[in-house]
Amino acid sequence: MNIKNHDAAGYFLRASFSIWETNGSDSGKITLKTSSQNITGNILVDSVSTLTMTLPDSSAFNGAVNTSGQTGTQKIVVDEGCE
Repeated sequence: MNIKNHDAAGYFLRASFSIWETNGSDSGKITLKTSSQNITGNILVDSVSTLTMTLPDSSAFNGAVNTSGQTGTQKIVVDEGCE
């Protein structure tokens, strides 16, 4: 499967505050597990959001997380043989 990234800023994924949510439920909670995938693009995790990303099965991530200094929680697991 090929996914074309059309985000103007080049982000693959954004976990961030939503202006439509209320009552403190406005955080993003992302769990991403790939399988033999090549991901290109940066990831943004804002201060109220979390990201858990697992790269197994020869997956590759070509990008960066929080390049502008955001302070969201991130847990990234890279299995042996992945990039």
